[in-house]
Amino acid sequence: MNKRIHFILFLSLCFSFNALSQSKNDKTVVGKVGKEKITYGELKENFSSGVVRDNISIEELEEFLPIYLDYRSKVLEAKDLGYFENQIVTNEYQEYARQAAYAFWLENEIKPTRFDQYFKRASLEVSVEHVLIAVDDRASEEDTLKAYNSLINARNEYLNNGTSFAELNTKYSSTRNGRSMGGEIPWISVGVTVPEFEEVAFNLEPGEVSLPFRTQFGYHIVLSKEVRDRTPARNISHIFRRNLPSDTANMQFNKMNEAYEALLSGRTWSEVVREYSEDNLSVPKEGNIGWISYSSRYNPAFIDQIMALSTKVDISDPVKTVYGFHIFKIDSIQAYASEDERREKLLKEFESTPYNVRNNASVISYIRDYMGESINIDNLVEYENALIEGDTTIVSAIQIDARVLAKEFYSFNGKTYSIQDFDDFLKETKPNSIGRAYKRTWTNSFFTDLINDIIAELTVNEFEGFADQLDNYLEGLAVYQITDDNVWSAAKVDTSKLKSIYENSTDKYSLDKRNYYHIISVRLDSSLTDIIDFVNAGNSPDSLRSNFDYVGVASDSSNVFDGEPFDKLNEMKPGTFSEEFEYKRRKAIFYLEDVLPARKMTFEESFSRLMADYQPTREEEWLEKLRKKYKVKTDVKKLRKAFKTENSN
Repeated sequence: MNKRIHFILFLSLCFSFNALSQSKNDKTVVGKVGKEKITYGELKENFSSGVVRDNISIEELEEFLPIYLDYRSKVLEAKDLGYFENQIVTNEYQEYARQAAYAFWLENEIKPTRFDQYFKRASLEVSVEHVLIAVDDRASEEDTLKAYNSLINARNEYLNNGTSFAELNTKYSSTRNGRSMGGEIPWISVGVTVPEFEEVAFNLEPGEVSLPFRTQFGYHIVLSKEVRDRTPARNISHIFRRNLPSDTANMQFNKMNEAYEALLSGRTWSEVVREYSEDNLSVPKEGNIGWISYSSRYNPAFIDQIMALSTKVDISDPVKTVYGFHIFKIDSIQAYASEDERREKLLKEFESTPYNVRNNASVISYIRDYMGESINIDNLVEYENALIEGDTTIVSAIQIDARVLAKEFYSFNGKTYSIQDFDDFLKETKPNSIGRAYKRTWTNSFFTDLINDIIAELTVNEFEGFADQLDNYLEGLAVYQITDDNVWSAAKVDTSKLKSIYENSTDKYSLDKRNYYHIISVRLDSSLTDIIDFVNAGNSPDSLRSNFDYVGVASDSSNVFDGEPFDKLNEMKPGTFSEEFEYKRRKAIFYLEDVLPARKMTFEESFSRLMADYQPTREEEWLEKLRKKYKVKTDVKKLRKAFKTENSN
């Protein structure tokens, strides 16, 4: 993050005054800047990054008061000189407002809402069956409609004819690698499946079947079989043998029986794990594979086998799963000391699930639902048909009937947009696309662009406190810009003062004795010999890159580095090479060209140092002008009295 952003964020955090309801004592005026009256409550509110502390000392407040008054004087000066309308400031402010609005929705609306839903669902598990017809994102509307209608038929067969979902899955579901993509899902918990699937599964009553709906995998119908309380997670260890081809499967199973007998004979779990288990990742952890629950990302059948283990035995019998052969041991069962602990752990779990999507697209989608948009599909279809009929004519050249353009298309946030608005948008953003390439997803770009333009305004209207955040940032931007012009900018500095400082200092602006060297690095050791011969023949090290492949040359005479490998330079004589050493994973040598004597820097060489040294004086001179201009006054007596009154109650 650059200095500009650091400074603005610092100001925004440090000076974030909100006009909160204040006690009579808090309204005590402790300072003035122009016509602004700075109260005791405002001073406290802006102390320590805007967070009111109970243990603020009077010494801290006395030290902070003049700093805050100086800041307010900078704000007034920025307003008087038009910095709040400065193009650089307003452009950066608008971009910040947009991005801050997205973040505000995420943190203050979307995340809390989704976590509340996650928290409620986290106490349940659902068992479902589903039929899935795979539909690619790029599928035509005909293919999409065909999949939808097929699932309507499947649903009717279940409801009207009593056809089982197992039969429907065989008949209608797509297959992948010879296996059905639908079928039974024993139990699912929150945050495991894609959000669209989970939303349907958790909102069905047992025995209820959904209408067709779409996910990233295609179209589904889901039958809810059972809903129950969530089974506590289990911390599991295992001994594992791979599921090898059938001719060696018996051998593997015999090995597991051998391990089981070893455990029964009294050998320790850790010994048997080390001798028999083929899970190299878990062996160093005594076979532990972590917490398993119906929210884990293992095969559902594998999870079901683990959750069905009896808690009354120390170790399981050898069992076969989709992964191979196992002996399981339940190390512990999850429990929470309090509801607060449960909520805290679920929040951490939530943050790694699809619920916690953190991008602008998720905010736009949420806002569209939240604000209650309305799309006139009939009018949109009429416009879409006109575009598609344009065939290979580019969008910018397609002429749409004025009657169609005048029709209503979209309503959002109390405003209605016509087909003309959508047409104008496409002609601007997709002018060279052909009409028959039109896709319904183009509307999403229109909605995104629309919300992107008004999201800051929406956020101000929806959330108390966001306007203050924007105001603070705008002030920070303006103060940064005016401070840059008056304190940091080299372009506006009085060079005569810098020259006076330079001329009146004998030792400060000088260069010590230093080495003028070249560090030469290569990929191949043999190249170094040729390079040394080349330079010793009178050629300049600066020409090495032009005459050799894969050689790096860096030259310096202004910086002084300590430690390896630069301490080698102090042992060298001008015109010599160092011994070979490794530098940034390459073979390298130094060539010392000269040892430069100590000398005073020129004014140009010392300019950046002079600026840094002069900056505090320059800032104090500017602040003194502002204090006089805005008649800045502090009232330490009233500050002490207000502090004493507050702390005596």
